[in-house]
Amino acid sequence: LKVTIPTSPSLAPQVGAGEARCEAAVVMAARATEAAVVTSGMEAWEEGVLPVFYYNDFLVNRIGDPVGLNLFEPRYVEMCRRMGGRDPRFIFMLNYEDYQCKAGDVGFTIRVSSIVPQGGGRAYGISGVAEEMVAVACTWQEPNTNGLHLAKVWRLNPSIPPVPHQQLRVLSDFLELGRWTRMRGDVRWMYGNSEGALVLAGCNWLSSTGSAFLLAPEAPAAAARLPQAIAAAATPSTSPDELRQLQNLLEQTVQRVPSVDATSAVRLSDFFNALNETIRWEGRGTRWAAGLPEEEDPQPDTQPDLSYSSRLLRRVRLLRLRGMFAKMPSVRIQLQWWQDQQGDLRLGAVASNGSNVILHAVPEDMMIAGEAADAAMAGV
Repeated sequence: LKVTIPTSPSLAPQVGAGEARCEAAVVMAARATEAAVVTSGMEAWEEGVLPVFYYNDFLVNRIGDPVGLNLFEPRYVEMCRRMGGRDPRFIFMLNYEDYQCKAGDVGFTIRVSSIVPQGGGRAYGISGVAEEMVAVACTWQEPNTNGLHLAKVWRLNPSIPPVPHQQLRVLSDFLELGRWTRMRGDVRWMYGNSEGALVLAGCNWLSSTGSAFLLAPEAPAAAARLPQAIAAAATPSTSPDELRQLQNLLEQTVQRVPSVDATSAVRLSDFFNALNETIRWEGRGTRWAAGLPEEEDPQPDTQPDLSYSSRLLRRVRLLRLRGMFAKMPSVRIQLQWWQDQQGDLRLGAVASNGSNVILHAVPEDMMIAGEAADAAMAGV
């Protein structure tokens, strides 16, 4: 077996068209090795992380609505099994397109009051009540769950109204004329400016209600950034009345939600590149950091030992995933070998807290705090 350490995006694993993904949380290829994540001593709980149930109609449209479901799809059977444990809730997510949620999509948390197994556990009947309105901060598909999606969510204020589609178009035109950038990736509608201000719209209700929810993901240091940024986007052709109307619209409809200050963030791949440079002796340092012997074994019978890199990563917590807005402080990073379609071993990363978060990603998409990277490097 050949071994590759992915230190450039060209070495990232490829994702099939049918697999759920967001830009950052890349689900490993179908033939990835299924080595278990070692979670002893690191079990924690990440608040606000729940399984997602997709539906293409408004069974629930307000807080307090009851819901009853008979679930037999394997991923939702897995969801029901989990709800019998610590947190008996799931996200009811309206979706008319692809049964995949994106950052900003809006749904309801359902608190389940009854879970009844059927057919020897091959199906479940559940009932519950809509408890809160929430928006997706980040989402991923958990491995080995038959495609169950999980999401970390922001709690929303249900008294703040959504924006009609026509006004959303007016806002889009204004931001584009003001040289804001339409952001692509795992969002339906998002604009940002050069100063880091963001406006995100949850548009998964748009086709049914003709309206969308406006969100402003903000790090604590940027709490007052959006009003000034909108004023600065005005062009000479913008009348005072037009600017005032837009400012009033945003004041009445934008929900500010917490994000991550990633100004000092370091990509995990860059961390390992720096590590390799630090300990490189004629190329042997790279092999040493990856747990390989100094000389290549033409027919290794075991996967390389990652214990050294794992010890370094004990000092590192996941700050954020690229393209995502949620900080997950309980989550730690481990390395894992996986096998690609050519039979080569590649090095991926697993983010897990040993309980309700486990996801696979490529190191290029994992961001760690710069201070944590410095502390880990000091131990080399």
